[in-house]
Amino acid sequence: MNPTSQEGFHATPKTSGLAIGSLVCGILCVPIVSIVLGHLALSQIKRAAGAVVGKGLAIAGLVLGYLLVLIPIVIPLIGVLSAIVIGPMGDILSSADKDASKQSLANFFGSADKFAKKKKTSMKWPGKDTISAPHEFAIYQLKKWETNIDDAGIWFLPNDPYIEALDDEGIDIPDKILPADGSLDELKDAFAYNIAVPPATSRSLKNVESGPYPIMWTRGLDRGDTEWSVDSPWNGEGGHVLFSNGKVEWYESTQTEDRPEGVFKKYRDDRGAQDAYTSDIGEAIPDDWEILKPGG
Repeated sequence: MNPTSQEGFHATPKTSGLAIGSLVCGILCVPIVSIVLGHLALSQIKRAAGAVVGKGLAIAGLVLGYLLVLIPIVIPLIGVLSAIVIGPMGDILSSADKDASKQSLANFFGSADKFAKKKKTSMKWPGKDTISAPHEFAIYQLKKWETNIDDAGIWFLPNDPYIEALDDEGIDIPDKILPADGSLDELKDAFAYNIAVPPATSRSLKNVESGPYPIMWTRGLDRGDTEWSVDSPWNGEGGHVLFSNGKVEWYESTQTEDRPEGVFKKYRDDRGAQDAYTSDIGEAIPDDWEILKPGG
């Protein structure tokens, strides 16, 4: 009797050479050959009805082949999609941070004004004899105005490059400000704002002929500057200005197309003189006031 006709006898199946070739070509980064051989191998294995094996090898070769073809297409596509989605998302988040900072300044001023009205007096802005550096102002308003504005995030902005420098030194910004003299001394360089102050003791933020004037603004804009420096809290994109009436404005530059001479009214306290505009914030504050800058 022919042994191949005996019941229960099966010939040993062969491994498809096409499947092996597909996998090898995939490993060797020859994607087109790997794909062609992989498909041929699967067809061969299906027709052989068990006499030829290697489906797993063929599929592995196909996967490698298609990956090698798709990766050069997918990666640039991901980059394009990232630019489309992440770019605007970053702008949205940055805009939200700026709006939050603006609102914080407005809320702070409103709280201080509310305290003054409760005491039936006008708000007294601290003078040079009261505070000698901007970071001392955060403590002053807690102690003198009883504002309860102790959130450090108002005065120290997370996107500030000076904050990164403190991180490198292992110095952390606290969540809350303590109403204790000297508690912010090691953080003084990272205080986010310049402050205009009268030369001596506290002074009322009275109305003047020229109207509201700057009393606090984002660090990085000094006398004569028209734009914020790149090491400012908003990386030179602009800054907030708090005026003596509590209004807060965002400026990318102190000059605009509509007002190239400047966005600020020159300070004047004399009746009858006409308004004049300036791009120099130093000309917008009262004549005898000083500008305190962080680090002092």
